[in-house]
Amino acid sequence: MSTAKEITILVAVLNKADTIRACIESLLKLKEAPAKIMVVDGYSKDGTYEILKEYGDNIELYQFPENL
Repeated sequence: MSTAKEITILVAVLNKADTIRACIESLLKLKEAPAKIMVVDGYSKDGTYEILKEYGDNIELYQFPENL
């Protein structure tokens, strides 16, 4: 059985500025923190990426085109 230290959470997001903060905050508050939280943004145009950059080293942030 896996332990939390071995778990990576991947979040794919596109134009979700209204909900992404709540999503990331809830992941950061998990009782047993995952080893990594990776977020892939599909070049959001509503400020989602800028919100995600605020989390600095707490998440791994990437951008890929939405149709990739």
